[in-house]
Amino acid sequence: MGKIESIQALGAVSPKLLRAEPNPSVGRAPLWEHWGAGQMLELSGSAPGKLSTVARLLLRAQAEGEPCAWVAPRDESSFYPPDFAQVGIDLAALAVVRVPPEAGSHGVVRVSELLLRSGAFGLLVVDFSHGVPKGELSWQSRLSGLVRMHDARVVLLTKSEAHQPSLGPMVGLRLEPQVSAALAPAGALSGGRVSLGQRVLKCKLGGALSISPDIREPPAGAVRHA
Repeated sequence: MGKIESIQALGAVSPKLLRAEPNPSVGRAPLWEHWGAGQMLELSGSAPGKLSTVARLLLRAQAEGEPCAWVAPRDESSFYPPDFAQVGIDLAALAVVRVPPEAGSHGVVRVSELLLRSGAFGLLVVDFSHGVPKGELSWQSRLSGLVRMHDARVVLLTKSEAHQPSLGPMVGLRLEPQVSAALAPAGALSGGRVSLGQRVLKCKLGGALSISPDIREPPAGAVRHA
């Protein structure tokens, strides 16, 4: 993410809002409610909204008392602390591991395995935005086994486009975040709100999946994405 990305466009949100109940009238629920512990989630694409989705998941995990970690190449990480702090993420409670470039993308995987083996983290973000390691069946099998063993959640960040295949068979859910202008109800003012939706590219969770979008007021001066 650049220093100003779509995370800012969603604004800060309190943990209380993150616990909003699903709306039974439309059969939808927040992403967290669909994506359970023991599963790997792939967020694809390069359009605005991917890191905003990660921010929402981190906020929810921290609200539930889950320790979180972010693993990425040292010189190519998309993690930018001020943006995440602005939306309410407790940076002091977020472990950020920057892997030396000589370790390559497989080094990112090895660090992720070590963190998962500890059983200390409920949510782990693995940043593959700048390259995915080969031998995906092998390393994904190891990560998937550790995720299930410790009831953790793993977010895999990639830049693959919608028409390209997912990382592999161990990915239970693959989404393409999409940011758009929010439509206001009849007679109401939109206030320049933005909507963060999720296009489902792959789902092995069973049944049709419909994820309600996040709609937020952007803070003053934030970049708006049409």
